[in-house]
Amino acid sequence: MVNRTILNPYLMKLTLLFIFTLCTMTCRYGYAQEETPDLHSRVNRFSFGASVNQQGLDWGVGLEASTPAFWNKRLSIRLKSNMNWFEVYRVERHQWTRYSIYTSLLVYNTRMMGNSRAFFEAGPFFIDPNQSFTNAKRITGVTGDAGGEFFIVRNSRLLLSYFFSVGYAHCTAHAERLEDSPSYGNGITFHNGFRVYL
Repeated sequence: MVNRTILNPYLMKLTLLFIFTLCTMTCRYGYAQEETPDLHSRVNRFSFGASVNQQGLDWGVGLEASTPAFWNKRLSIRLKSNMNWFEVYRVERHQWTRYSIYTSLLVYNTRMMGNSRAFFEAGPFFIDPNQSFTNAKRITGVTGDAGGEFFIVRNSRLLLSYFFSVGYAHCTAHAERLEDSPSYGNGITFHNGFRVYL
């Protein structure tokens, strides 16, 4: 029986590195910010981000891009591309294999609360599976999550935020080439990373 509770220690260390970086940047810039009265308008621009994530048991890294806000500056469209490592495959076959996830999300941003805000996002995702563990060509699912965004560097040259979110993803992805046909791409999701606003 495959032990499905083992997590990738290297990506866990990378998550800790993100948190350490956040603390360092907050200490460095938290008390030396330039006054930015236009912060409320700048947070509604294009943004690009990078994150470490977990979807079910599988850890990964991702990139994202978000459109400028519309509809009373509350909604935006976010596109994500993640590369996840299949944890069960590593345990059973003793080697790494990965699969890609592409997500399209409708995002609702709350009003700014000081230098932070909350957001909610939901939409479909598409898995491009690895043929080493499944015969499927393309798998679709739905996901939704809620999170917070904290603007840690905000000056005339740079607007940088740290964000995290927790949610749930559902799809019918199974690795039928492995023992017990374990599922993947399903379960609780966690995202943790940084965004830059243009």
